[in-house]
Amino acid sequence: MFDKPEEDKTAKFILEVEGKKLRVHREYLAQFSPIWKSLFLIEHKDDSKVALPDQKLEHIRELLQCIYPPFKPIDDSNVDVVMMCAMEFEVDMLKQRVRQFIEIKLDEQLNSRMGGATNHMIAILERADKFEMTDIVERCSQWFSKQSSSKVNDAIRRVSPESGLILATDRMAFVDKKLREAEKKNRDLETKLQVYSLTADK
Repeated sequence: MFDKPEEDKTAKFILEVEGKKLRVHREYLAQFSPIWKSLFLIEHKDDSKVALPDQKLEHIRELLQCIYPPFKPIDDSNVDVVMMCAMEFEVDMLKQRVRQFIEIKLDEQLNSRMGGATNHMIAILERADKFEMTDIVERCSQWFSKQSSSKVNDAIRRVSPESGLILATDRMAFVDKKLREAEKKNRDLETKLQVYSLTADK
């Protein structure tokens, strides 16, 4: 549990964040992060505390609450903070949980009866782009490729150049496919008209 870290007497190691002391179990945390393993068990192995001067207390609390049982859920209120911290401290377990959360949100949109809401798809795309989840960006891009040009252009403006290129490429491929389909329909129609004309002449 990490509800009241200041009162946990079983934790002998202290993290100092913004002047506050958080009691933690260094061995437990070290197994989740190579950075923490080095910091807690090597660099400060003989110390009883370590300061994290560049961190925000609320962010570290949120991070630890997701690592300690009963494992606080990832949701829209904490996903960005948790992922930023997980990336900084290389906590793969949390990065995977964030990925699963985003994938579930994406599946909900793609499988919805309305076929996905643009504002929700934009939010998912932006997070996938920020967290460098290229495969999820590509899934979002497939959805946006079938939307209006204004929606695609808006999505491109919101993401990195790399993700923007994925969106633009998929959009052009979709438009090209539709053009080829239209050309084929026109050719088929012309063929039918020619056959009809020959038949009518007889």
